[in-house]
Amino acid sequence: MRFLATILLSMCFLFSCKTKEFTPATYEKEQIKFGNGGGFTGAYNSYYLLSNGQLFLREGRKGKYRELPAIKKKEAQILIEKIQNLQLAEQKLDAPGNLYKFLELSDSTQLNKATWGRADTPVTPEIENLYLELMELIKAHHPTDENNNPSM
Repeated sequence: MRFLATILLSMCFLFSCKTKEFTPATYEKEQIKFGNGGGFTGAYNSYYLLSNGQLFLREGRKGKYRELPAIKKKEAQILIEKIQNLQLAEQKLDAPGNLYKFLELSDSTQLNKATWGRADTPVTPEIENLYLELMELIKAHHPTDENNNPSM
């Protein structure tokens, strides 16, 4: 009887241990926010990659965060290093057009971002390539149709 009680107590303790899950709104460590928007409707999609590997989609400004399949923490760290190397704060790229793209790196204390889309304001190939790499990550983790194109 005592053995059974010990096993049941151990199982309860084991199942009560759960990894803490975050949302972009509650996460205080580094995260990348990227996406696109504009056009006639002004709609946009934001994707969030947290440094722990969690990946989210948020449609519009008031949409709820929808968790996508996570990536490995090490992969997330590599992408964060890449965006850090872009030095977005020094580039001061804030040139949205009718259709625009954005890339941000933030933590609990600072926000560095780039927004581009105007034809008269070119973006560096490094920024554009990282943006495309992140969007390919989304396509791999968020297939929405037979062509594997996420809603953008």
